[in-house]
Amino acid sequence: MNWESIVESLGLFTIGSMSIAGIIIYFSKRIFENQISILTSEHQYRFSTLYTEKLSVFRETYKRLVKAEKSLEYLLRPAKFAGKKSKKEISNEAYNYMISLFDHYDENEIFFDNSSVKLIEQLREKFTEAWGAHWQADFMEEARGTQAWLETIENKTEIYKKVMENEIPSLKEMLKKDFQKRFRLIETIK
Repeated sequence: MNWESIVESLGLFTIGSMSIAGIIIYFSKRIFENQISILTSEHQYRFSTLYTEKLSVFRETYKRLVKAEKSLEYLLRPAKFAGKKSKKEISNEAYNYMISLFDHYDENEIFFDNSSVKLIEQLREKFTEAWGAHWQADFMEEARGTQAWLETIENKTEIYKKVMENEIPSLKEMLKKDFQKRFRLIETIK
């Protein structure tokens, strides 16, 4: 046996094996990088679309909250300005805005985290309380002038002051800050 030919054959085998391994590694690396690039693009698309959709849902929820609050506040306000709408139209409008808000929220609850859900559920309780006071006073309108009617009107006024002037605006502000923080709409939120 010629050691020189064995070493030469071993060297050629080693160089060939290393070259083939290098080529395999190179192509594997390129395929892996390509797969990562595809996954990254899909991930970015998915989350940018999801982010945009979430922002749209939160914006629409807040917009409906403002409309519901304003209409219910006007409905319960003790002193009203003469307007073009009847009491029944104002009542229906407030009810429809309130239902629209909570239907929209219920349909999109999946987008909200626990802190937002908690605030919105508290808002639902307050809107229900305020609507109940209005409904009771409206129902008692036939008994105008009685002690029961007077107590109902006083209760409606108390709820207006407690719920519409304090609690709903406070919860709305907390929800607004929660949305702004989540979407980094205002960077200076404390």
